Amino acid sequence: MSILAPLSQCCMIKRSTLLRLQLLVRSDFRLSDVMRESLKQDPLRPVLTELHLLALDRRLQKVLRVVQRCIRRFGQDEVITKDFIKPTVTPHTATEMKKNR
Repeated sequence: MSILAPLSQCCMIKRSTLLRLQLLVRSDFRLSDVMRESLKQDPLRPVLTELHLLALDRRLQKVLRVVQRCIRRFGQDEVITKDFIKPTVTPHTATEMKKNR
C-alpha cells in the first residue's frame, strides 16, 4: 500500500496546502533547495544527503500527480477544499450568554 493511498482514496486537499506544494515545485522555491538551506546550519549535518534531497522533489511531484488525477476524476470543486468554513452559529460573548440565562 502506498503512503499516498489516503490522498488518492479521499481525493481532498486544502487549498492552502495545495498552493504551498505547488510553490515548492517552482525552481525558485524548490523543496530540495529550501531543505538544503534550512539544514545548512544543523549541528548534525549532513542530516539528508543530496540523493535524499532530490528524492523529496520526486515525491512531491508524485503527490501533485495524485491531486491532478483526483481533479480530473471528480473536478476541482470536489477535490480542493476551502480552508475556512463560515460558522453556522453566531458566536456569543460571555456577557451576552449571562444576559440570556
